[in-house]
Amino acid sequence: MSDLDFTKHWTSDRTRRKQTALTRLSNGLLKEVIEDPFSKDLFEREEIEAMKVAAQALSNAKKKFAHIKERKVRIEKRKDNELANIEKQYKQYAIETLNSLNPNPDTFTREQFCLWVAAASFTGSLLNPENWELDINDGIDKHYLENDNALRKRNVQAMREKAIKTFEHHLRRSWKFSFKNDSWEVIVPIKEAAMHLKNLMNHQKYIEAEKNHAYQLEHLEAYNREVEAVKRRKDIKSV
Repeated sequence: MSDLDFTKHWTSDRTRRKQTALTRLSNGLLKEVIEDPFSKDLFEREEIEAMKVAAQALSNAKKKFAHIKERKVRIEKRKDNELANIEKQYKQYAIETLNSLNPNPDTFTREQFCLWVAAASFTGSLLNPENWELDINDGIDKHYLENDNALRKRNVQAMREKAIKTFEHHLRRSWKFSFKNDSWEVIVPIKEAAMHLKNLMNHQKYIEAEKNHAYQLEHLEAYNREVEAVKRRKDIKSV
């Protein structure tokens, strides 16, 4: 049994609501008219027979919609699984791309910074970071943390999270939804897309980011050096 043409773009929920409405109509005719002993006093015999035909037609239509609903549930589940798999891949490669430049969660390097800004410039201003988001010292004069580096560490974590979101946005464009085939299709293999993302380090936008944000990079790298120095001292003490 094929889907009715007008239900082609319906969701399973909309189909279920139509099935429920038809069920109520069919049951209503049966209970309130056809099976009601007083109906013969309200309707002519021919009218009751016509309602029996209508009730049967409604019942048949209800079965059609039940079939369509089940099929749409299967399709929606398949598409949800496809999308979940896509999301898992682009999230994984976004994190791997960032960590390939520096796996330390407490620092954010020049390379990570400039790749983030360069990649964001290709999102149509959607994810372009504001100047304060690029400043390791943002909020330094009004925080209540134990020390300034605790604030800087929190700002670094925010930078990493926003960079990952930008990389995800870049990588998820490796797929597009085909309305013709009603499924997600690969445009660029995800490994190749991740390579293209990282290759933005050779792009003019990367060079511009490095030049335009020299001030922020200076303070960011000073913080990074301090973190690394603390780590080295701890490593020496532990020997």
